Amino acid sequence: MSACKKLSIIIPVCEMEGRLSNLKHTIMSFNDNRVEIILVNDIKNDDTSRELHDLVKNKDEIILIEGKYGNPGGARNAGLNIAKGDWIIFADSDDVQHVSRIILDIDRFHEADVIIGNFEICNEKTGKSAQHLTKNDIKRIALKPGIWRFVFKSITIKGIRFPEISLGEDQVYLSRINFEKIRITYSTQLYYSYFVGNSNQLTSKKNNIENLTIALFQIINQLHSRNSSFNQVLNAKLILSIFKYGSFDQKKVLTLYMIKNFRYLLISTYWIFYVCLRTIMDHKQ
Repeated sequence: MSACKKLSIIIPVCEMEGRLSNLKHTIMSFNDNRVEIILVNDIKNDDTSRELHDLVKNKDEIILIEGKYGNPGGARNAGLNIAKGDWIIFADSDDVQHVSRIILDIDRFHEADVIIGNFEICNEKTGKSAQHLTKNDIKRIALKPGIWRFVFKSITIKGIRFPEISLGEDQVYLSRINFEKIRITYSTQLYYSYFVGNSNQLTSKKNNIENLTIALFQIINQLHSRNSSFNQVLNAKLILSIFKYGSFDQKKVLTLYMIKNFRYLLISTYWIFYVCLRTIMDHKQ
């Protein structure tokens, strides 16, 4: 395998026994030796590891690393530590990344620091899908961030790492990037197919609600460290996107958890009012 690659795709995998069809689709959807796929398997007591070893057999472009990571944030960091690509994208193992389209855009928009594309939501139960078009405004995208629609030039995110949590790690990661200082290009291409309707998804598990709270507090801390109104509004909208996770019951649990930590509830309420005021001012300008 060559020392340098055009693109690194980092995909955490955990307890995916018998459910790797979408991952296979991603791998088979392109043929380009400039691309490396880094699969990071969080080892559990199932057959995922054997299935992954069968999948990567005789495929030099796929790197499989395994360990006890405990969450997608830690797994993604492990992938970042060995990635050789000039560009980096993050995907989930139960979705489909449209790699060939991304490669074309990287060649077209090589002067950008970040490229943001379209995505679609596919319901596994109903078979229906709905495409979400990219709006040319990073602050509007922050309300539906989906890190898998971002293509990062590796030097742009050098040294930035995910929090080691299971939910909300995308928002925290994005809050650590100073988008005001980088060149963003918006693509009309469909980059990602996000699948919903599976009870095994992390966003459907109530026991991960504490992770959302941790993510919320970490972004609040980022707000205090950013002086410009641009970054403050961006990060405050990332906070609002945290509340969009999961079902109403999960949001109720999150609220109860925050009430137990009353001082955080006060801080969070302050910043939610703040972003509402800033958004109104933003639209008037």
